Amino acid sequence: MKQVLPDRLGEWPTLRIRPTIAYRSEPPPVHRHALAINSFYSFWLIESGGVELSGKFGKIRLKKGDWIFFPPFLSKRQDFEEKTRILSLGFEASWSGQIPWMEFDAPITGRAGSQSSLIAKAGNVLSTFRVKDRGVPVQERSLDAAGIARLQSRLFSFLESLTALVLAHGGKLMLSEAYHPRLAPLISGMRLKPSVRPLPFAHWKQMLGLSRVQIDRLFRAELGSSPKDFSNRFLLAALKRELVTGCFSLKELAAQFDFSDSSHLCRWFRRNAGMSPEEFRFQGIE
Repeated sequence: MKQVLPDRLGEWPTLRIRPTIAYRSEPPPVHRHALAINSFYSFWLIESGGVELSGKFGKIRLKKGDWIFFPPFLSKRQDFEEKTRILSLGFEASWSGQIPWMEFDAPITGRAGSQSSLIAKAGNVLSTFRVKDRGVPVQERSLDAAGIARLQSRLFSFLESLTALVLAHGGKLMLSEAYHPRLAPLISGMRLKPSVRPLPFAHWKQMLGLSRVQIDRLFRAELGSSPKDFSNRFLLAALKRELVTGCFSLKELAAQFDFSDSSHLCRWFRRNAGMSPEEFRFQGIE
């Protein structure tokens, strides 16, 4: 379906944004030559020096004045030149039910000169925290009520510019309103309770009055994939998020997502992610 961009993202009360990191300095030493996976959206502006990035998206070389925007869970090798300085903003953004704000598969890049408004908005977000020369995790608790309101306003303005760019590069705005009305509750259920179990076609038939074949055709027509493929995307994203945080063992994750055991989880993850959970967790250093 055609993506419709809201006139003002801030007018959508179900959109939630939470900053995770903000700094303007040289990258932390541990991240200068590393394999990295962020669990959040990440924006960089190269203010001096440069960086070479590589991954399934190919190779990207950035120099002073370039910017880049990463989707969550993107695996990348990053090699920064000496004395490289960047403006870095990381944030989580989702609609109600933890539906991601945007989905896109590869980094989006550009030049600061052609996107001066975007760069100015990024600087405005950063200035809310009075961050100058040291990379630190964002602490919203340090802001008073006026500061939090100012931060949210600046974040919404920044996301409005980013949304237009991501859509222009083939990304998808993940509003439930963007789906066929009959698919929206099914997709919300997949996101709220990702599971390896078979999909509940019998329940869906009662809910929608459609057969399994009709539901499959509707998914393929609207989203270009089968219901199971779509469900697997949500399950893989949830597993990656949990592996990055490192809060649960593989045995606990297997139980949480309805795998028979940790071996079952490992086989499924390798088949869908191209690496084992241990390899993914080892790479997720950011």
